[in-house]
Amino acid sequence: MIAKDVRIDLALIKVQSRGKPVHFYTDRSIDLGATVEAIGHPNRLEFSITRGVISSVRRQDNINIGSVTNSRGKPFGGGGKGVLFIQTDAPINPGNSGGPLFLKDKVIGVNTWGKGPMGADSGMNFSVHYSEVLEFIKEYLPEFKANLDP
Repeated sequence: MIAKDVRIDLALIKVQSRGKPVHFYTDRSIDLGATVEAIGHPNRLEFSITRGVISSVRRQDNINIGSVTNSRGKPFGGGGKGVLFIQTDAPINPGNSGGPLFLKDKVIGVNTWGKGPMGADSGMNFSVHYSEVLEFIKEYLPEFKANLDP
């Protein structure tokens, strides 16, 4: 593992092979109601795609943590500052975490969790906003150039 940040629920890992590069969405705003697709491996099923719409973009505490530090020792007392999330009704089940949330052909988020008594079926599912993802990459891999809109 290269780096991790529990507050935003992201980790950078080194792999031996390369896949097709993705491009990150970089516009300042996202249209609510736009169709998105979540890709992952829910319940150990390989490469599953679920579709939904963007319900909201909101900053809130990550439900998974209390008082922690990131891999560089920066404190995040009580969970630290809120995380910017994209809320979607696209099901994000166990196994989708860490997979991309696409708006057309651009990554707009990294799937992380669902909220509610019915889990992903509640329609309240969350992806870490692309701005948080790009900031994390820039902090821990300053030499890396993210594929932005061509």
